Amino acid sequence: LFKNSIGVSASDCLRYLPLAKLADYYNDNSIKNAFLAYVDEILTQKKEPENLMYYFLSFDETSDCFGVVNHYLNYFTLHYSYSSNS
Repeated sequence: LFKNSIGVSASDCLRYLPLAKLADYYNDNSIKNAFLAYVDEILTQKKEPENLMYYFLSFDETSDCFGVVNHYLNYFTLHYSYSSNS
């Protein structure tokens, strides 16, 4: 098994590439909020992805975006944000 100079295997590096790319697009709080809304849908069985993280981190090269993260970030904003009118 190949390990680079910092002791991380090549397969581990490849595993974290989507997460690093996600961090280039969104701040930590946005990622956490989107993931919270995503996991809530899984726990309530509204969504049943075959691979939990792979689906969440999927990147659409054509539109240059993380479509699932975008969807759940919007969902979080609409359903979890505190309304000042309440």
